[in-house]
Amino acid sequence: MEQIIYRINRFSKHKSNLTAYLALGAGILFLSFSPLLVRHAAAPGVVFSFYRMIVTMVILTPLQIIVSRKKVSQEKIPFDRRMLIFPLAAGFCSAFDLSLWGNAVLKTTISSATLLNAISPIWVSFIAVLFLKEKITGKFWIGLVLVMIGITAISGVFSSTQTSGSMSGNLLAFFSSFFYAGYYTFTELGRRHFSTLNQMWYSLLFSMLTLGVVMVLSDYPFTGYSRQTVAAIIVSSLVCQLGGYFCLTYALGKLPATVVSPANQIQPILSSLMAVLIFAEPFRGYQMIGAVGILLGLYLINQSKVARVENELKGEIQPGDRKSEPVSQLPQDPGENVVDRKISRNSD
Repeated sequence: MEQIIYRINRFSKHKSNLTAYLALGAGILFLSFSPLLVRHAAAPGVVFSFYRMIVTMVILTPLQIIVSRKKVSQEKIPFDRRMLIFPLAAGFCSAFDLSLWGNAVLKTTISSATLLNAISPIWVSFIAVLFLKEKITGKFWIGLVLVMIGITAISGVFSSTQTSGSMSGNLLAFFSSFFYAGYYTFTELGRRHFSTLNQMWYSLLFSMLTLGVVMVLSDYPFTGYSRQTVAAIIVSSLVCQLGGYFCLTYALGKLPATVVSPANQIQPILSSLMAVLIFAEPFRGYQMIGAVGILLGLYLINQSKVARVENELKGEIQPGDRKSEPVSQLPQDPGENVVDRKISRNSD
């Protein structure tokens, strides 16, 4: 009976929460502009990412101060500085992810850079297997094979039209996916100890500091960039960094990961289409094959995670099973059942 009630409530929630679906669509659209703005800025990835973080921090810091003051009196768990290791690591990974990916966008096609960066769920899954002892299903292995085929195709290994510059760009995008996976993993760990806003603010701060150090070591100038570059950085900060991630965060709070994760795979497609229309980038046959292989593989990998969560849910709540602990006896927040809490924990 609990399963039936849960399914009905979930269906009603999806049908009525139009705002969440609109936020999800807006977030995907906003993030799709990110590689186009990087290309338009024509600045090194480190420089673009550094100033993008600064603009975002300037806007986000007042909100962080206001929210923190309101929650001081309500804080029940003492602040543990040792847990700052998670947003610190997330910020470090984000800095190198954005830097490598930003340089990749300048060297290779936007479609290749975006799709190769999007394979990070593979590395996240391997991390979960190695350190969290999660089990891998058959769908994951099928998805992994398809992604590998897609990577081989889209990288142009067997194409005579690829230049050395585009090949190096593809490699940068590929390596950036490792850091993106690290950012995702450390963010998930940090969310167990910090609110969404705190985790985001701390990781942005550490990312900005890391990028600043890299700029100094690489001897990049901090000034002297064109108005075109400055405008692209500001728009990227407001639209992509703040608007895009805020909308996705809101959608994740209202919709299950089974909806958000597959929908988020539309973002590389939109970026590729806009690159063809705006920058007249070629989208050849081998790139189409690679795109289909990567997107289909990522879909199967995401579905393997969904299947694992649903199996765990079935194990927690079995209709008519007297050995299962009643829902009323489980520790939970008011108005939240065990199934919602399980999905929410896996969505953060």
